[in-house]
Amino acid sequence: MVLEQEIQPFSTWFPQALTSYAQSAFFVILAALIVGYLISAFRHGPLVGGDRVYRVLVGAAVDLIQISPRRIWALARLAVQEAIRRRVWVALIAFAVILMFAGWFLDPTSPAPGPLYMTFVMSWTTYLVVLLAIFISTFSLPTDIKNRTITTVVTKPVRTAEIVLGRILGFTLIGTALLAIMAAASYVFVVRSLDHVHEIRAEDLNELAMQPGQLKPGRIGTTREAQHHRHDVILNPDGTLETDFKHGHKHSIEVREVDGKKQYVCSPHEDMLTARVAIRGHLQFIDRDGKDAQKGGQGRTSTGGINVGKEWEHQGFVEGGSQSTAIWTFDGIDEDALFPNVKKEDRRLPLDMTIRVFRTYKGNIEKGITGKLVFRNPSNTLMASDPYIFTAKEFSIDRPRLERKMTRAGAADTDPKIDLFDDLVSNGRLQVELQCLEPGQYLGVAPEDIYIRAGDESYELNFIKGYFGIWCQMVLVTGLGVMFSTFLSGAVAMLATLGSIVLGFFAQDIGALFDAVITGNRKQVPGGGPVESFVRIITQKSITVPYDRSLGVDIMERVDWLFMQILKAWTDVLPDFSTFSNVNWVASGFNVPGDIILEQLTRLVGYLVAAFLAGFIFLRLREVAR
Repeated sequence: MVLEQEIQPFSTWFPQALTSYAQSAFFVILAALIVGYLISAFRHGPLVGGDRVYRVLVGAAVDLIQISPRRIWALARLAVQEAIRRRVWVALIAFAVILMFAGWFLDPTSPAPGPLYMTFVMSWTTYLVVLLAIFISTFSLPTDIKNRTITTVVTKPVRTAEIVLGRILGFTLIGTALLAIMAAASYVFVVRSLDHVHEIRAEDLNELAMQPGQLKPGRIGTTREAQHHRHDVILNPDGTLETDFKHGHKHSIEVREVDGKKQYVCSPHEDMLTARVAIRGHLQFIDRDGKDAQKGGQGRTSTGGINVGKEWEHQGFVEGGSQSTAIWTFDGIDEDALFPNVKKEDRRLPLDMTIRVFRTYKGNIEKGITGKLVFRNPSNTLMASDPYIFTAKEFSIDRPRLERKMTRAGAADTDPKIDLFDDLVSNGRLQVELQCLEPGQYLGVAPEDIYIRAGDESYELNFIKGYFGIWCQMVLVTGLGVMFSTFLSGAVAMLATLGSIVLGFFAQDIGALFDAVITGNRKQVPGGGPVESFVRIITQKSITVPYDRSLGVDIMERVDWLFMQILKAWTDVLPDFSTFSNVNWVASGFNVPGDIILEQLTRLVGYLVAAFLAGFIFLRLREVAR
């Protein structure tokens, strides 16, 4: 799973977010007051204009103070009834049709069917729920105003704030009900689609390798095909059987004695639908000469690894046959917390890794690229283990079987072994070093590609966390749609809401483009701003070729600078919808941290309050049916 930004604890994030929110709110409110006063002063004169602005503020404050929860609930029920009359349940029919024909488009032979199915159902749920929220929230109020049915509401003892809040609440309730049904259907669909077991026959196994006293650990046979794949049967040193890790999962195998014959029973899949709790480390790279690599330097990615020409710089590579090394430093390792119910002598380091390969020559394509892992004490760098040699498994998780007792680097065979946790872990810290052993070949890693698995959480709870992110997006869209509908027509409000969503999803890209245009850093985002990019398309000029300095180029860059200032200011106010997505966490099988859930909930509340207040002021200024 890609994790390009470190997760901050909520206690660290909240004060910074609150300060930023307060500053943004202050400047937005100040700008709104100045613009409102200028418009009112232009229409009615300076004194009268100021008096009208003052009366609007006082009236709005009184409206907010006298809000009635009973009236809000009544208006919310009306909004729910209105949504039902508009046949919002059609979204459920559309979702059911999508699930019915999903098998035509989903490849069960995919190397990772679990993430494929989870991404499919969660993505389509997001599309349908967000589109539904756009339509019911943006067209409701403008339609009522156009048909004058709003008159029957505003002539009652109902306040403007209650109208806005009631519609947000009502549309949120109907959206939540539909989302819950979609989530339940998605869970059943994914679980049933991925559920399978393999048949194992005695004639497909080398039973001689399992004889007591003559164990020969390793591959001893294969399973029968199921779900378009089969597994190798692995005999462990302790005599137990399991399958190899393939297609994102493995199976345990139980040996039973029935009528004097052995039967091999394969368990359901393991590790396909999980919520892994990962301890991630800090990654640094060493260059081929054994010196610290400079992040973002020439020929280096943003993480410090070698750039082999791939556009994604979050991943770096280490060169084979040299001192080039990737080093992870892990903190907070407590073996008693990792293994609460495991005997000390049976505790092994639960290391998971996903290694990429870049070949500079083909070689034997069927033979994998080999690498080595070395475990080192951060406080005593001379205390290290002998290398653990492995073959990189691309596009799948590799779980090396690491024993607690290891041979010390440089020690003789007769020397006592060192203890992984007692000798190599110092104050909860451990270093893991990765090198590629084959000259001319490269192994690629990102910071999150090697981690320590600190147990599993409930997959069902993690599934709910994933849909919580979708729910947050739906509620945000509802709030924005109702806000825009208080002063725009239905079609225009829908376009404004849709535009806000698009800008929100690309807020990080717009921020990177803004930095590149303002600082002139062409390496960060080649091609310049929107105007320059448009000119390059028309003139068919490559983004890597700079323009010669001229008056026209200066004007173009100035216009881009102004345009990006406005666009960046707008995206800073809008919510970043990508931060509300938990799809990658759930699909990749990682537990969604509680800090992320708290941050999403806090952001949701902050933006909802802003959307409600803006919609309330806009609707109050319209003097609807008064």
